[in-house]
Amino acid sequence: MSNREFNLTTREKHVTYSLALVFSLRMFGLFMLLPIFSVSASKFSGSTPLLIGLALGIYGLTSGCLQIPFGLLSDRFNRKYIVIFGLLLFIFGSFINASATDITTVIFGRALQGSGAVGSVILALLSDVTRNEVRTKSMAIIGMSIALSFVVAMSTGPILNQYFGLVGIFLITATLAISALILVIFLVPSPKVQLRYRDREFVTKSFFEVIKDFRLNNLYVGMFILHSTLTATFIVIPVLLFKTGSVVLHSEWKLYMPVLLIAFGLALPLIMYAEKRRKMKQVFCLMILFLGISEMGILAFYHNIFVVAGCLILFFIAFTFLEAGIPSLVSKFSHPSAKGTALGVSSSLQFFGAFFGSGVAGYILSHGNMQYVFEFSIFMLVIWLLLALFMKSPEYSATRSFRLERVLNTVEAGALCDALRSTNDFADVEIFPSEKMVYCKVRGKVDYSKKISELLREQK
Repeated sequence: MSNREFNLTTREKHVTYSLALVFSLRMFGLFMLLPIFSVSASKFSGSTPLLIGLALGIYGLTSGCLQIPFGLLSDRFNRKYIVIFGLLLFIFGSFINASATDITTVIFGRALQGSGAVGSVILALLSDVTRNEVRTKSMAIIGMSIALSFVVAMSTGPILNQYFGLVGIFLITATLAISALILVIFLVPSPKVQLRYRDREFVTKSFFEVIKDFRLNNLYVGMFILHSTLTATFIVIPVLLFKTGSVVLHSEWKLYMPVLLIAFGLALPLIMYAEKRRKMKQVFCLMILFLGISEMGILAFYHNIFVVAGCLILFFIAFTFLEAGIPSLVSKFSHPSAKGTALGVSSSLQFFGAFFGSGVAGYILSHGNMQYVFEFSIFMLVIWLLLALFMKSPEYSATRSFRLERVLNTVEAGALCDALRSTNDFADVEIFPSEKMVYCKVRGKVDYSKKISELLREQK
């Protein structure tokens, strides 16, 4: 297979960058709230720490509940229309938030924003309009765009809050979502054929398989705790910084921008090192330890802004690594045909974790000292670290799919499966004759499509 076939075509570039921008515009407004919401939302009538925590986290609850149903709906109906519908819900929720005067209305608006849970649908749409050979590259572009939007939004959120307030942030969020909607309507094509890819989509029959796997459950717990810790910490951090006088209102960007840039710059080499040197488990456990150390450091030295900044750098190095590392390990541990389902469960637990963390933090702040929030986070991280220590090191292979030109009979499918498994190039193989699909885990840089094609020709 030539290198040209592994390059994105002009059409694939167009669609990939368009969907990456749609994803980023949608997430940008949400990320902007994280460093400023717990302080700014206190201006709404009826607000309490518990209700502020609920308002921040309710997005995760509705999004987590509807992530999988939206994915299943997109298998039955045009994915582009499902994305449009989800973005409309998100836009309506943003406008409700912008017009809110009380915290209850904000909670409703945030819940409506979360109900537009089209993240998995956007990825499925991308799978429909890109070739298998370049799909991983397209997914990586979307992943990088989300990471970049997180860094920029966390830094610019406090600046925009200074000039426009929380109402302005919500209006900017709505405007960005409208821009994303226009991109989808006019620049993203409707796929002529919606193909099913078990390695990228939720499959109901695979659900019980992936929730019974101890290795995957370990990672699901980790994803839940990671996002619980993130939202719980950022319910408290803004309040803590202002109460101690470490940061003046609207100048938070002076702390977050250098912290995030340094952390992001240091996390990327760690990710590459862990993958290249096959030290994922060791670095994974170290990053969980880093999260715990950062929480303990902030708890012990919250009056010292330099120590807090150092701890936040440590926190975001670990968070960035684990946010990328967990989906990578889910892919490695799941069967090739169940990868999409396993990632769907992981994504839902990510949102549930965000809801749980902000809700518990809000409850604790309503009834006690904010130090208990850090102790709560540390307790969860200790549990996660103990689970991670018993995690098996993953086998390093890549999940690939191959579409057959014809339906194989049972004998042919069995012979092909045995032939592939007999080579050292394939760690796992699953064939679904009626769907004309082969799902496999490939070791190294083997040309899997060429290998499968050769074996099929030999069968003839």
